[in-house]
Amino acid sequence: MVLIISEKSDYNTGVVINWLCKSKVRYILITPETKVKEININLNEDDYTIKFQQKRKIFEVNYKDIDSVWYRRGFINVNIEKNSIKDAKIKKSIGKHLLGEWASLLQFIYNSFGNKIFLGNYLIGDTNKIITLKIAKKVGLLTPETHVLTKKEDVINLLSKKEYITKGIQSGLLINIYNKDNQISYYNLTNEINKSDFKESETTFFPSLIQQKIKKLFEIRTFFINNVFYSMAIFSQLDNQTKIDFRNYNFKKSNRCIPFTLPSEIRKKLIKLLNILHLNTASIDIIYTPNKKYYFLEINPIGQYEMVSSPCNYNIDKRIYEFLTSNN
Repeated sequence: MVLIISEKSDYNTGVVINWLCKSKVRYILITPETKVKEININLNEDDYTIKFQQKRKIFEVNYKDIDSVWYRRGFINVNIEKNSIKDAKIKKSIGKHLLGEWASLLQFIYNSFGNKIFLGNYLIGDTNKIITLKIAKKVGLLTPETHVLTKKEDVINLLSKKEYITKGIQSGLLINIYNKDNQISYYNLTNEINKSDFKESETTFFPSLIQQKIKKLFEIRTFFINNVFYSMAIFSQLDNQTKIDFRNYNFKKSNRCIPFTLPSEIRKKLIKLLNILHLNTASIDIIYTPNKKYYFLEINPIGQYEMVSSPCNYNIDKRIYEFLTSNN
């Protein structure tokens, strides 16, 4: 049986499930809407069962029946029962304690999947960009010159020497604003900065990531699974709208995208990095420069891979299905 932990609205999860259904492979999908109803753990027998409730449906999962696990998105959810204590501070403290108890139990449950076929890492829903860049440099990958600054003067000094961009230290911020007619979304994308941006700014500001702008021939998005890289070259620099960040999509005229093969040397260094980060799947962003150098940018452990799979005919959903059912 395949256990999938994801979100109900995730498109690719549904595609992989279709492959499982075609092959009549048993699976169970756990989403944040699925609530844990009962748990029975027997450490002496190394066995446990969890009973879940999904709306009105109740079903049970036995640890011994699970052959493989795919952590795609989301989490295993549990109801923290409201207590009858009237003192607000004590009530809040107990609730916080119970959340900690559940976190420890959840860590045990995920840890017990270690001897199963497991794709993904629930502990790493997002990587720390600064830590990842530091490790990438240690394994021999080229990385852009990177600073974290809080003073206007320091940024101006940098800009007098080279071109720089700024991006979020963590994953991009997404803000959705709803009104009667539609939804407006705001994303924190990569942006080029110049001295004029700081004319009216404060002398100090929140710690911000400032990175050297790397001239590119094209960008590379690669999806990694089971020691294989599925890579795509994105000619984003040919469009003013996408040349700084290809995620600033031009829906009227899409970037040209073609299959690409990373050199063996780069693949080996990326695998070293992924092993250090305890990741067996991830999306990776790289810049290829006019002087034929590869600059590592960042890793997303739960990135959308459809943007690579469809244009390049990689059929990654099937590759995931094959990985999860390799023992069947």
